[in-house]
Parts: sequence; C-alpha cells; structure tokens
Amino acid sequence: MKRVWMGLVLGAAMFGGASAVHAEWRDSWNGFWHRCELDYLRNAHWPQPFVYPDREAVRAPFITMAAKGWQRQNTLGDYHFDPNTHELNHAGQLRVRAIAAQTSPERRAVFVYRGATPEITSTRVDSVQRHVVSVVPQGELPAVLDTGVPPVERPGDQIDQIQTRVLTSMPEPVLPPFQQVGSQ
Repeated sequence: MKRVWMGLVLGAAMFGGASAVHAEWRDSWNGFWHRCELDYLRNAHWPQPFVYPDREAVRAPFITMAAKGWQRQNTLGDYHFDPNTHELNHAGQLRVRAIAAQTSPERRAVFVYRGATPEITSTRVDSVQRHVVSVVPQGELPAVLDTGVPPVERPGDQIDQIQTRVLTSMPEPVLPPFQQVGSQ
C-alpha cells in the first residue's frame, strides 16, 4: 500500500512538473514567434514607425526656443518699475496692456524680472497683478510670474538711431511716368 501511495505522489509530482515545464516551453515558443512576427513587421514597414519620434525629437528644441522667446518678450524689466516704490511706471502699464490685449491667449503671461530682494520682487508682482485686473475686466486673467531670465533690453537712443538710419536710407517714393494706352 505504501508503494501505491508513493507511486501516486511521484506520478502527480512528475505530471505537475511536466505541465509546468510544458507551459514554460510553450510560452518561450510563442514568445519566439511573436518576436519573429514583430521583427518582420518592423522590417516591412521601416522607416515609418521611426519617422514620427525622430520628427518630434527634432522639433522639441524649437518649441522650447519659441517658449523662451515669448518669455523674454513678455518680461518686464527694471525700467518698467519706479526705482523707489517698485510700482509699475507708465511704460510698464503700457507693456502690460499690450501683453494682455495683443498676445495670443496661449502666450498671454506676464513675467516680472526679479528685483534685488524678495520684497522688491513681491511688490513688483503685486503691482502687475493689480494692473492686470484693471486692464482685463472680464475673462481669464493672464498669469503673472517672476523670472530670473532678463528681458530684451536696448537703450532708447539706440532704437532711435536705427529707426533714423532706416528712414534716411529709404528712396523717395516716385511714380512711374505716365503713358497713354496705345501710344508707343
């Protein structure tokens, strides 16, 4: 009787083990054919599956550059604030109005260049937020954020010199001489 029980236990163990080995072998066999099919399809459709990720990888730096350019364009610098009170001056108010009214909605954010201390920066941001509320009476308000990225700056006299050179180098507008229709 002991031998019968021992045979049943041994047979169950072998059968159970064989099914586990069989299942493992079946999974590896199916995995092999799955990889073969995947490799075939990848080779048959090459380079199409790889074009789109490559295009996105090429475009990503340009998207970042455009975002940084908009950030610099919409940044208020030291010259947009009163040096004593750190409130928006007239030029800053006009710049905030231009950003709120003329910039596309997805780029409509006002960046405030950080002052020398956190208190100055906080005063500047509060001043800009108050002015944004008065400029945009309804709808979504533009975000007001502080930044360490300096704004695009040029002295006013340099801009004036460039404009003067452009205007002085333009030729005089002249109409072509009059010719009658049919005359040689």
